[in-house]
Amino acid sequence: MDDNEYDSLGATEKGPNEKVPLIQHGTSRHKPRCPITVEPVMFLYFLGTVATAPLATQYLHAKVADDLHFDPEQYHSNQSEDISICLLNASDPVVKMEQLVQEISSGWLQKFGLATMIPAIIVTTFYGSYSDKGGRKFCILLPCVGSFIKNVCNIIVVTFKLDISWLVITCVIEGIFGHYATLLIGGMSYIADITTKKQRAFRILVLEVMLWLGSAISQVIIGYWIKADPTFLGPTVFITVLYGASALYTFFLITETVEKDPEARFFTLDNVKAMLLMYVSAPNGEDPSRVWKIRTLCFTMLFGTMSLVATSTVDVLYELNFPFCWTSTKIGWYTAAVSVAKQVAGLLTLPLFKRCKMPEPVIMMIGTMSALLWKGMVAFANHDWEMYVAGGLGVLGILLVPMLRAVMSKQVSAHEQGTLFASIASIDCACSLLGGVLFSTVYEYTVMYYRGAVYLTMVGMYAIALIAILYYFIRSGREQKQNMLQKSCSSVHNHDDMRVQ
Repeated sequence: MDDNEYDSLGATEKGPNEKVPLIQHGTSRHKPRCPITVEPVMFLYFLGTVATAPLATQYLHAKVADDLHFDPEQYHSNQSEDISICLLNASDPVVKMEQLVQEISSGWLQKFGLATMIPAIIVTTFYGSYSDKGGRKFCILLPCVGSFIKNVCNIIVVTFKLDISWLVITCVIEGIFGHYATLLIGGMSYIADITTKKQRAFRILVLEVMLWLGSAISQVIIGYWIKADPTFLGPTVFITVLYGASALYTFFLITETVEKDPEARFFTLDNVKAMLLMYVSAPNGEDPSRVWKIRTLCFTMLFGTMSLVATSTVDVLYELNFPFCWTSTKIGWYTAAVSVAKQVAGLLTLPLFKRCKMPEPVIMMIGTMSALLWKGMVAFANHDWEMYVAGGLGVLGILLVPMLRAVMSKQVSAHEQGTLFASIASIDCACSLLGGVLFSTVYEYTVMYYRGAVYLTMVGMYAIALIAILYYFIRSGREQKQNMLQKSCSSVHNHDDMRVQ
């Protein structure tokens, strides 16, 4: 199988011929001089965003416990094993109080997710399509500013120990500015602008690694910082500074790749219409099969990424709870270890798979199977070593999302990249919203009976995604063979006509 045949499983008929980046000389797009572009912004932003999840969860846990006049610290201390919650009977009042704190905290986390993601889903449909004409930089800068404003408000809430309900308002503010979904629109579209289709999967993986690297570092820092600063003020200020730095970097150092169209409008239904039409019909001159491919890949992303983007808060509660009773420091080290392992595995295996000319859908299936095994083992884990083995099984799960983004990007033309990634961002938001509510609800109602039920739900999600990828792979291969046969027959027919003449 040559390179063109290999790429055709993930691209349109027109796609495999692309040997140059989407932005070229003589177009309205400008290629940046420095090869390092949006990666630092992604790193800084997600360093703050990923740190926010355990910080918010543990702040909620502490605040709710304080409101109930319950001190959980003495029961989570490894230095006081005689009163550790892990050594108490499930019917003990202390255990029941801890479970009550977890239930209330889980309920607030649902509200935070709704407050952030509902506005984000609405605005990303406008932001993405606008970026195709109005510029990518806008979509990169906006969420940095929004998250900065949110965390300034959070500093006030934490400093003056205001009611938890104020945090819901700060989440709405962040959602209006697009949250991380809008940053992904700008960042992924930017990479699509400056890469060829052969380069794109690896560059998107590098971008994903920036997210995971930020995750690993932030988890370790936040774990120790929470332990050293139980007021939560220091970590909140640190996250605010990160968002401010990402906004300044974007404003001063990122080169715009799209020349702004003076007639580009932000709030127009044309932006929404362009995104919806992508799933209905192909433009003139484009391969009609791209419609079913985009639909199938979006369906896969919905079920394949829900457990990735919406599980962090449940993970923290799960690890704080019996039988693990991990401290914030231990949670940070565990998350960091798994994140680093994923980064290394992804950067090593993807080039290897590419060199072996492995079809992209097969790489996606490998990533999905890895993630499925990870969550499946966590569901039945009772010891620390089982959690680490589960994390090891899931290291190749990092391949799923960048491969999905890369294959979907190949289906559309240069002027549709922002619109495509807007739809992907909307799916990310929907996954975070639905997954957050679903997993928090499942955990809230099953933690008393079987705490691993929420992870079995995630296993079911990955199983559905795996079936969808398999369908995509089989149908794509069948269409490819039919196209090759038609071209071969057409070539023979033309040759016979020439001989007759």
